[in-house]
Amino acid sequence: CSLAGIDKYSPAAQTWSQTLLRLCAAGLYAREALLDRTLSGLERDWPQFRSGWFSRFHAQLAPNAEAMAPHAQRYLALCHSRIAPTVALALSALKQLDAAGLLDARSLLEAMRPVMAANVKAQVEAALKLVDRVLARDASLRSEASAVIVIGLAHDATEVQKQVLRRLAD
Repeated sequence: CSLAGIDKYSPAAQTWSQTLLRLCAAGLYAREALLDRTLSGLERDWPQFRSGWFSRFHAQLAPNAEAMAPHAQRYLALCHSRIAPTVALALSALKQLDAAGLLDARSLLEAMRPVMAANVKAQVEAALKLVDRVLARDASLRSEASAVIVIGLAHDATEVQKQVLRRLAD
């Protein structure tokens, strides 16, 4: 029994996610508490069907960078997930946090290491863009960034390999 299984077969207005959002709007649950519990669920690295519920609920909560800031380390750690949608969520959150200047550059680079080894082309490309943003702010991290992105050369997609080589040549 899981939230994902229950919500899959419930009418849209009677899902757990809608119920929790209504209780939050009524002031019975704090949005921060729901975000914390959602991240806790994602950190468990459950199979994709179960963890997908938490990813979708996170999207429904729609936290801004300010709300995500206290959880920055958790978003960085989610880059190690074996569940692709969880990594996608983490990358999206990290992009927002980085744009708001709320991330340590070295921590962000280190979190991109497992993403560069991912099979999902879009995630590797997103990681490359985050690395580009770090280097635009602090060029002194070029060698650390190179050590992270070189992992992408092992990707199956030649387009990813080309993007990595282009960045390494710069």
